[in-house]
Amino acid sequence: AAPTLDGAAYGVGEASAAQQQLLVQQAALQRLDSMVRQAATAGGCFVGEVISWEASKGFGFIGCPEAKAKYGKDVFLHKRFCRDVPDLGDSVVFSVELNESGQPQARDARAVSELTQQRAAYKAAQQAIAQQGEVAAASAPAYTVALQQQLQYLLAAGAAYAPGAVAGAASTAALY
Repeated sequence: AAPTLDGAAYGVGEASAAQQQLLVQQAALQRLDSMVRQAATAGGCFVGEVISWEASKGFGFIGCPEAKAKYGKDVFLHKRFCRDVPDLGDSVVFSVELNESGQPQARDARAVSELTQQRAAYKAAQQAIAQQGEVAAASAPAYTVALQQQLQYLLAAGAAYAPGAVAGAASTAALY
């Protein structure tokens, strides 16, 4: 049986529909992110997020924890090495080459629109809940444990997919 989200023990009452939806979106995002990362890694690539982009100059930077651990900095991105011109916040898959100064530069960068959309939906849901003030700040740490337990159950049960996420994940994985 699924663990319940009885927040009464934490002083927050039952989990709202918005919180339940956030939990499902989080699980779907984690699952899709994991699938994309596995496929990219198998192809010798990285997955990151465009953290800065100067459209007028045609360059920016990709934030990627794995690349940063390996190269010590964010990865430079130039539009001539992109399949499509990215936007700030886009999730991208890319390979890395070092320039003559030893700086990491993205090559063959391509957007992963399904992942970008899933991240945006999750962030919007988080903001909506924060604005509603549904969880009291004092009880949030304990309540987060209950939410994480529910998330683990959903992932284990395979119920973490939002409608259409399975097809999107499969098509994304097939690209790499």
